[in-house]
Amino acid sequence: FQRPVIRVAREILGNLEDSEDAAQETWLTVRGKLSTLREPSRFGAWLYRIAANTALRKRRKRLAHMANLQGFIRLASRAAGSDLQGVAQTSQREKSPHEDLLLSALESLSRKDRLAVSLRYFSEMPVADIAKLLSVPQGTVKSRLYHARKIMRKEIEKMAKQIERAAFVPGDFREIIADQEGEKPWRSLLTGDLDGWSITGDENERQLVQANAPPSNWRVLRDGLIGEPQTGANGSCLTIGDSTWRDYEISMMITPLWGGNAQVFFRMGESLPEMYILDMLMGWQAIGVHKVEAGSDGKPKMTRLSVVNYPLVHEQEYALSIAARGQSLTTYVDGALVNQVTDDFLPTGGLGLNVWQSKTLYRDVRVRHLAVPMLKDG
Repeated sequence: FQRPVIRVAREILGNLEDSEDAAQETWLTVRGKLSTLREPSRFGAWLYRIAANTALRKRRKRLAHMANLQGFIRLASRAAGSDLQGVAQTSQREKSPHEDLLLSALESLSRKDRLAVSLRYFSEMPVADIAKLLSVPQGTVKSRLYHARKIMRKEIEKMAKQIERAAFVPGDFREIIADQEGEKPWRSLLTGDLDGWSITGDENERQLVQANAPPSNWRVLRDGLIGEPQTGANGSCLTIGDSTWRDYEISMMITPLWGGNAQVFFRMGESLPEMYILDMLMGWQAIGVHKVEAGSDGKPKMTRLSVVNYPLVHEQEYALSIAARGQSLTTYVDGALVNQVTDDFLPTGGLGLNVWQSKTLYRDVRVRHLAVPMLKDG
């Protein structure tokens, strides 16, 4: 019933994000009221009525916010000498003047600044009255408002740039493909814990990561991870999969936060350190695909297969895809082809998320297998 519920909500709310929120609220309501359903055969109609009512409540709240925000934009832009008005206009999009940007920017303020902004621009209270209410000089109120406008302007500009950039991430980032056996679905690999993942230590030994108990240098998010090296170490790697993984694609949102390298390992061999590496080289401003194998002396030997100049920025999220199909190793960033390699050194193997003298956010990591997995016994 999930997709129909979202469709009902979207007819009322008009956008997917709000509709998904409404769907979540709907299921919470259903869970609490299920005992009141007298005719189980009418569950569908009962469910959709709850979904519609939930969406209508959200729309009424949103319209109330929009009415308040129109007043806020008018007053705040006048007080800021048209600065905020210009930002609000340049960050407009189809069907939305981006009131959401202003609401998000408000959340970036301190408690005291947010209260002053709310009283002045939402309630249209004079500065003198705010000063009396808060028992502070009028100059303090004016200072808080000025400080708040500066912070909000920076936040809005930053978010507007992210929105502009999002237009370059293709809608078919994870397009559906199929073969004789039918569609090849994506599977999420990060769902709020590390169940199924392993950690590669300094001695190249894999240790099981217990669910909900990540290593201290990895922070688990709802749909992702933030990793950085442990104190005194250069790198740290979390891995999943094994030698049965053949012909697959990986996709994720990846954000280099600081440091020199944001890395994804793929087709990791049974005997480490054999693998391929997708390396976002922040210092070189390049993206490379490398092959790592054991040299004649037993030490890791790295061979650069493809290095392409690419403008990279810290704290910017990139849509990354890696297709390891047969001998073809192809990478895409934001839907554009970056590296294209033909190599048959390692035909199979799992994948890893690696931080090397860096801090990286990995989000929404998915995999889809394009062939029947090869059994270990051949």
